[in-house]
Amino acid sequence: MVLKTNLARLGPVVDRELSEAENRRLQERERSELQTRLVRLNEELRASELQYRLLFEHNPQPMLVYDQHTLEIATGNDALVERYGYSHRELLSMTIKDLLVPEEVDDLIRFPSLQSRRRPAGTSRNARSRLAAPLQGRHDH
Repeated sequence: MVLKTNLARLGPVVDRELSEAENRRLQERERSELQTRLVRLNEELRASELQYRLLFEHNPQPMLVYDQHTLEIATGNDALVERYGYSHRELLSMTIKDLLVPEEVDDLIRFPSLQSRRRPAGTSRNARSRLAAPLQGRHDH
């Protein structure tokens, strides 16, 4: 507050208020730009998720997703259901151990890096992908 008797303070007070108003405008513009960017990134993320979900679901190769800690199956694509004869609901009540031969389960537990998309150094593609080969369907039991 500036009193009539102390007009000398008016200049610095006005300058401070103008500066604070400019800072608020800048902050609001930054906030708006961040919100716009966040919306765009969320849209891109949804589009990417949809693309990968469709790639997974419509892939002609049997594929599944499972929890690396519990080995519980989270989902499987239609090719897996068709090839191995389990329904989607049945797969969700199973673990990866239910689909692998016992030796492969032991390897999976001992060498969890084999379940990763990244190939361990010195591991051939065949060694990495052999875990998928011994999956057992209903007709294999």
